[in-house]
Amino acid sequence: MKKVLTVVFMAAVGLLWIPACSEYAKGIVGDLNGDGHLSQQDIQLLEGMINTGSDNEKGDLNDDGQVDNQDLDALKDKVCEANGAGRNDQGECCFTSDDGTVCCDAEYDGDFEDCTPPNVECQADSDCDLNCPAACVNGKCKCIGTCDSDDDCFPLNCPAFCNDQGRCECKVFCEDDEDCAFISKCRSVCGDDGYCVCDDTACLGQGDDFMGEPENHNCCPGLQPIEYAEYWSGECAYVDCLCFVCAACGNNACEEGENPCNCPEDCGQCVPGDVRYHRCDDGTKVFWCECLDDATWECINSPESQCGQDLCANVSCDTGYVCDPKSGDCVIDCRLANCEPGQNCIVCADDEMCDLDTGLCVPNPCYQVTCPDGQHCEDGACVPDNCIEEGGKFESFQNENPCCAGLVPVPDHFPENGSCVGPNCPCFVCTKCGTDEGVCSLGENRCNCPQDCVTAHNCTADECIGGVGHDYWVVDSTCPLEHMPELPSGPHSVTQDGCSLGFEGLIAELVGTQGCIDHDIVYTLKGCQGHVSAAGVSRTIYFSCPWNNSNDSQQTCTIFLDDWID
Repeated sequence: MKKVLTVVFMAAVGLLWIPACSEYAKGIVGDLNGDGHLSQQDIQLLEGMINTGSDNEKGDLNDDGQVDNQDLDALKDKVCEANGAGRNDQGECCFTSDDGTVCCDAEYDGDFEDCTPPNVECQADSDCDLNCPAACVNGKCKCIGTCDSDDDCFPLNCPAFCNDQGRCECKVFCEDDEDCAFISKCRSVCGDDGYCVCDDTACLGQGDDFMGEPENHNCCPGLQPIEYAEYWSGECAYVDCLCFVCAACGNNACEEGENPCNCPEDCGQCVPGDVRYHRCDDGTKVFWCECLDDATWECINSPESQCGQDLCANVSCDTGYVCDPKSGDCVIDCRLANCEPGQNCIVCADDEMCDLDTGLCVPNPCYQVTCPDGQHCEDGACVPDNCIEEGGKFESFQNENPCCAGLVPVPDHFPENGSCVGPNCPCFVCTKCGTDEGVCSLGENRCNCPQDCVTAHNCTADECIGGVGHDYWVVDSTCPLEHMPELPSGPHSVTQDGCSLGFEGLIAELVGTQGCIDHDIVYTLKGCQGHVSAAGVSRTIYFSCPWNNSNDSQQTCTIFLDDWID
């Protein structure tokens, strides 16, 4: 079992200062340790940021102003893809070989050791020619994942050897030592057999890091092991392990592997020009500290007093830049990213898009969304090409939705003289019915969207019968209800305000809490329609309501209300 590393973040100002040593380029998104690769160590650093509540923008992979598990999932996706695999529905990093063997990498270290073979029957180990170290167990091939010698690793789909932990590990082809420079496990050179091997005789140079007791590792002359740490614009990240880097700390030069977190005597408190921000409760950032030319922090008291202010109110950006309201910084206007051939015109990240109203990069809801032919992605959903806007109508005999993203089709029905009418066709209107918190929007009415349009503030009837507001008894009902009381049941209150109705008690359970009368027809939140009969001051209401039976086919049920006024 490999040790899980705990990362501790620290940040401070004034007497407890946080240093830095060099500018950090944006580089690869998710490359938190800045080594040019996406790896297990980047995941461990991000987990440490989340556990300590850090909000450093380096860990905010989706640019939503927070460092959280959504960023961690995004980073795991990237690391898994960098290792040649993909994450499944359970969040596991796995790949499937041609013969059906599924191998997973639980620790995101590139060693796909947990393998599940296809259902292959066998009589001997030789029958198990799989892409994993395998054996015949109880008549079935089983990936064993362990080895005693390099020969045990032959079934792996790569040149492989048996490592010190008894696990098969893929070999890396090389022509010279430069091909092995990226390997972080150890200082590697190109061996005589054309594969990278650890060079146990070579000393570790400036900036080379290692894990383990310092006395067991050989830093080159003039260098000594110092604690491994990362610096990100005012924050220090420490990995909770025996992790060191070889450096010439103390020579008054801030060199590779050194930063103010592990060598303040050479690197000072911070990088001149660095800025630290205080994050407000609403997610915006306000100025806190600035690193001066002498590599020390200068901070203001009570940065939280700036929260709630318009950070861009007094900011004037140069041409081609816009002010980011989350920080008050001037950033490149992504709308002006038209540049000469050969220049780097990419402003927004792969999972971002340019907001044409503001010129800021925002999360792209269509990132990694694949739509079938004839459709395209809008707001994260696949919609038909040339989709129909809100209020637009269409006729279709098919079960399809040609409406634009965020819209739903409803029948092209409308009220007329107290009744609901519509054209003699399968005609529909594209609306926001049921999606915009009870607002009766364009194309909606009480006939085709009662859940939005039959409420106290949405009842638009011009004429209606009065005297409906008093107590009623539910005399009869064929509508299903889990706890239907014995009938008749009452009294239950009905209130009337103009043409708007309010229902209480058992009536509300059956038809909904609100309704609207147009002439003598009542429309309710649950889609029921009722007819009001008047005899002097007495009123009775007969409802017809939709309901789905056990076979999910829609039927109607009835409810009869009587005020029992003679």
